[in-house]
Amino acid sequence: MSEPMKEMEAAIVGGQLRHCGDPVLTWMMDNVVKKQSRIGGPTKYYYPTKEREAAEIDGIVAGIMALSRAMVRKSEPSFQLMFV
Repeated sequence: MSEPMKEMEAAIVGGQLRHCGDPVLTWMMDNVVKKQSRIGGPTKYYYPTKEREAAEIDGIVAGIMALSRAMVRKSEPSFQLMFV
């Protein structure tokens, strides 16, 4: 979860993530809180969570999981992030 989450965060900051203004995805993204795991060591591991029980982040977690699969595919030199 950590590496694709970092990749998604970089795409958001870089303006490469587009979701066509979908209000549900916007709401879910607003609910995501980045937490650092308690595993010690020099590498920082992050995971998505939410602060309130009523908040939903399932669509964003699914996007992070899909991104992790795209990152595994070494045969494709590049990929574009797009939520439709």
